[in-house]
Amino acid sequence: MFRTLLLILISGTCYLNLSAQQAPPIPNTFDFWIGTWNTTMSVAPKWQEVSGRDSVSSLLGGTLIEEIFAKKTGNGTENFQRGYLNFIRRENRWRHVIHDQNWGEYTFYGKQEGDKVILRSDKAETRQGMRRETFSEITKDSFEYLWEASYDGGKTWRSEWKVSYKRVK
Repeated sequence: MFRTLLLILISGTCYLNLSAQQAPPIPNTFDFWIGTWNTTMSVAPKWQEVSGRDSVSSLLGGTLIEEIFAKKTGNGTENFQRGYLNFIRRENRWRHVIHDQNWGEYTFYGKQEGDKVILRSDKAETRQGMRRETFSEITKDSFEYLWEASYDGGKTWRSEWKVSYKRVK
């Protein structure tokens, strides 16, 4: 009987300790991005500017961020990319999955590094080489985005896509 009571007491204490612990909060790394943005983007090698609109929403109590990216065309706008960000607690890093109508799917992982947010692909996916996205010059109403590629395992990086963001709301 004593052993049974002791086992119940230990089990109850362990349960109370586990239930009192909460998962650490999700870092607010990407709070700056939530909103609607006018964008000016350009792609290598011509670097011709194209206007667009990016709408970014926080979902599921801030555990998921959804991005819907559109570019302006002669007929209005055309959605060409959708992205989803979530924080992977066990790895202490963000995952950004991008679905692009032209190039397929990309997955990036990373976190804030100083005054920038840098996410990298772990491997080549739909195109040869590795990819990296950098969010920089972040203010309340603007920031810069740079997409780079590496074809030598990350030793050197080449700019492929630049986007300037200006907040609409």
